[in-house]
Amino acid sequence: MGISKRQLVLILFSSVLAGCAAKPSALQFASQGQWESLGYQDGETGSQQRTALELNKLSTTTEQSINDYVTGYSTGLASFCETENAYFEGVTGRLYKGQCKNMPNEEAFIAYWQEGGGQYEFEVLDRLWQETENDRYDDLMQEYTQEMN
Repeated sequence: MGISKRQLVLILFSSVLAGCAAKPSALQFASQGQWESLGYQDGETGSQQRTALELNKLSTTTEQSINDYVTGYSTGLASFCETENAYFEGVTGRLYKGQCKNMPNEEAFIAYWQEGGGQYEFEVLDRLWQETENDRYDDLMQEYTQEMN
């Protein structure tokens, strides 16, 4: 018995949610001087790279702390842009905003992201159709019950 793509996505999504709960906040990283870790986390999640002004709002920065953040961000973004992650990003409904622009595997990444996005759209439309059919069934049953009484 194999695992369907839908089951795999649910398993991955659950593990990501569990992992997110355990991740330190940006403020925690900054207050502890862990700029490279903050950058890695931002890159790994496909978030926009923070500006020096944004970093300075978290905690006082130096040229070195900003460089550490940029180094971590680049490493994290490279991890995010691995082709294996693209389908999951698409199937969760997340939009591609050019995070992997100019990466060597950008075309393949986008293709897998779009495949996942297509699956996401299918599931949303399927849910809407099911809800419509359930509502229609409920209305018909109510009419039938009223006629029987």
